[in-house]
Amino acid sequence: MKGCSIMIEIIGKHPQFKEAKKDPVYLKLKARTNDDILGLLEDITVKLRDEQEINEAMERYPPVEAITESPTYHGTDILLNNVPSIPTHVPAANKKQLSPSPSPSPSPSQSPPQVINETIGGIQLPMPSKSFNLSPTFIVDPKQLASWIVKRNNGQEQPSVLILDIRPRHIFSQGSIKHKWIAQIEPLTLKPNVLSGKIEETMMMNPEAEQTIFAARHRFDLVVYYDQSSSDIGHCSDSLKYLRESIYEMEFQKVLQRAPILLGGGFNAWSSVIGEKGIYRYSNNIQPNNQLDDIQLTPIKVHHTVYDYFSSSTTAKPKESMGHTSNPPLRGIFGTNTNLFEPTTPPYQMPIPQMLTRKKTFIDNPFHGFTSTTNEQFDLPPQPLRPSIIPSRSSSKPMMGMAGLTNLGNTCFMNSILQCLSGTLPFVRYFLSGNYKRQGRHTDLAQAFTDLLRQMRSRVQKETVTTKLFHNALSQFDSEWTDFKQHDSQEFMIFLLSNLHEECKDEATKVPTWEQLDEKYGDGWLEKMPDWQANAWSWERSLALNSSVIVSLFQGQYRSRLRCLTCGTQSTTYNDFMSLVVPIAHLRTPTLYDCLDEFVKVETLQGTDRWRCPRCKELRVATKQLTLSRLPDVLLVTLQRFRDNGHFVDKLDNFVDYPITGLDMSKFVPPTMFPPTKPPEQSAFQYNLYAVSNHMGTLNGGHYTALVKNGTDWYEFNDTQIQKIEESKVVTKAGYNLFYVRSTVK
Repeated sequence: MKGCSIMIEIIGKHPQFKEAKKDPVYLKLKARTNDDILGLLEDITVKLRDEQEINEAMERYPPVEAITESPTYHGTDILLNNVPSIPTHVPAANKKQLSPSPSPSPSPSQSPPQVINETIGGIQLPMPSKSFNLSPTFIVDPKQLASWIVKRNNGQEQPSVLILDIRPRHIFSQGSIKHKWIAQIEPLTLKPNVLSGKIEETMMMNPEAEQTIFAARHRFDLVVYYDQSSSDIGHCSDSLKYLRESIYEMEFQKVLQRAPILLGGGFNAWSSVIGEKGIYRYSNNIQPNNQLDDIQLTPIKVHHTVYDYFSSSTTAKPKESMGHTSNPPLRGIFGTNTNLFEPTTPPYQMPIPQMLTRKKTFIDNPFHGFTSTTNEQFDLPPQPLRPSIIPSRSSSKPMMGMAGLTNLGNTCFMNSILQCLSGTLPFVRYFLSGNYKRQGRHTDLAQAFTDLLRQMRSRVQKETVTTKLFHNALSQFDSEWTDFKQHDSQEFMIFLLSNLHEECKDEATKVPTWEQLDEKYGDGWLEKMPDWQANAWSWERSLALNSSVIVSLFQGQYRSRLRCLTCGTQSTTYNDFMSLVVPIAHLRTPTLYDCLDEFVKVETLQGTDRWRCPRCKELRVATKQLTLSRLPDVLLVTLQRFRDNGHFVDKLDNFVDYPITGLDMSKFVPPTMFPPTKPPEQSAFQYNLYAVSNHMGTLNGGHYTALVKNGTDWYEFNDTQIQKIEESKVVTKAGYNLFYVRSTVK
């Protein structure tokens, strides 16, 4: 068999093959291979298959003597119960040969033989052709495959071809071979010695059409399989090898008509040779038959961006992500966009006349006046026909409320954060517009927060607004805030955002638990996925469970990876963050970049901090590293100024130099977190500072203020007092919570 493989597949790729194929020795060896060896292999295959069928038949239907002599024999009635019923259709005879023997071509006066098709579950399936002839081959090039699957008008019969795409669902959805009989199989489900029936079970999340045609693979004249770029069987991926073993070498039930054929060069070769005309790319109208086992998935699409929360009329209806409409949703769990919960096709309704609506302008953009945007659903601001001789003041026009806030005792921590959030314009516009009421939940805190924002905006500059009513609403959620003592502003910020999220979040979508996924795909299945795919899948799963305008603005994601230094076993998790708490680097004058380096540096876990390795089954010295995997539009960075020291808490008053404009986060998000074909733009990593929550003094005897950028100017908010400051006074050693916004939001 190895010699046949060399003759059929490998020799033809030798650079001197043209000269070698004329050699008498090669011609003699080729003739012997075709005439003798292949025929012998076919005979052996037939004998082995016959013996297998006989053994199976003897096990299922033993001799009558053996049954009647059995102590459990109870007569012929029970014996006949296990006999299959008489079929009512004509059975399809599977061929017993690796390749069919040559058959005479039809004469010009004869019409080509017709292949009788059968429809199962609405899917038209072929019957094997008796006239199709193909020399034994294990590999095919794109042009030859195209000649098999592209319909011709010359009256000649074409083979029925089943194409198997062995790539993750996300990659398959972005582009696959355009063919009516194609099925996608997850590479991670293909393992050594896996039976074809098991593969059919793992395809339960695939569309029903794909399940049907794969289950009928033995009815096709040819089965062609491919991945992204494998060029030959000897150097293909393990997934392709395991697939071939499963559906051909270890298959005794649904025996293929011929050995499966590899598409040389995979999808890359097909795309290069055939081009877009031979590629199908999924759009938003993907089939809805997408479930994971028996888990019922709610037909809801999550909101991905802030724009979604300003465009949907209600969250009770399926939602589209306006920021991601060009990206195809994934099927299954392996992809960058786990839309396991796609809406079914709505029933047809009579068209309803549309009322005239005002076209959205740049003023409607929730990020207007906050940061640059490139979202195409809003018109750009008009350009002047000629330069104006009068300086424009539109850029310096205040965009936020300029009211001071009363201090109820020691509530400066609360005032500081409220002023910073008041400067987060998309966040404020969401509440002032009343969009938060669409959820239909009990929204006492959101209502009190909105009332406070409205009062802050309605006051003339430097007027004061009381925070008593808001503080009362806050106290109803947690008794910790009922007193008027000093608290940590970062803790208050997270508490407020988390509870506003709970009141305004979308309806959760039921997704499989980690235990269910581990049981189905085995331990470590997430480790086998590329970083960008595991990152995106974890993010989409998080959105399915917890999605809100707060998440879309403030929430990011980091990867935590543990590695056993004894056996090398890794454990990876992806965690959400609302505020990035970074340690202060022990340098004379540390920068924010130095602090971020401390956050992502490798840490060794030893002594009492050792990790219990799942492979070693005991505590081991290990390394731990945090890596940023997804950055939010609004990046909240907290400098870790407070640290425990026994029974006391120390305050670090180190000056940390943080940039006001041009914070570059590209160093801290590895390129592997993004699809190789879609690297992010550099602007996605650039951030500008717009607010700072300052802390002076100690934790118990200190004071909080806020610095907020309003238009082009900076202001200091010290409870009821407001004053304009120079930009040079924004960066101080009191900086605690830093509010950054992405320089350009799409």
